[in-house]
Amino acid sequence: MTMESKQITALAQALEKCSCSGLRRTMRLVTNLFDQAFEPIGLRCTQMTVLMAVAVHEPATIRYLSDVVVLDASSLSRALDPLERDGLIVREVGQSRRSREIRITPAGMEKIRQAAPLWMEAQQVFLSILGKENISVFEDLLERTARIKDIDLDQAKKSQQAAA
Repeated sequence: MTMESKQITALAQALEKCSCSGLRRTMRLVTNLFDQAFEPIGLRCTQMTVLMAVAVHEPATIRYLSDVVVLDASSLSRALDPLERDGLIVREVGQSRRSREIRITPAGMEKIRQAAPLWMEAQQVFLSILGKENISVFEDLLERTARIKDIDLDQAKKSQQAAA
């Protein structure tokens, strides 16, 4: 085996074990499942997430919603565009003239009502794949990994080095 083949094999093995790659693959698969569920009502999973976040947190600014749904402001703004176009949300002038507040419309609330049984079906399919015995472990892992948003990688490295 050549040095290059060994490196490629090592890279392939690293990719298989890479937390980021594995999570991204899984995320795409789970997103696809929920996208299929919401297809009859013309929404995608990310749009549904944003729509529900607006309903729960309205009136909300882009900055606040971006923290809630963990999207950068420009990606969130792009996700809001079709929701606004379809009359599911409105963007209004906020308390300061420079800020915008996002609110859900009656049509948006109706869309959420239509989505609820579709979400339940997709959620049940996902949980059945996960297995009842793994649900609490999965929920714990989600909670633990959500802490990543508060981690500064450089600071974490320094802490690990200091502990060693």
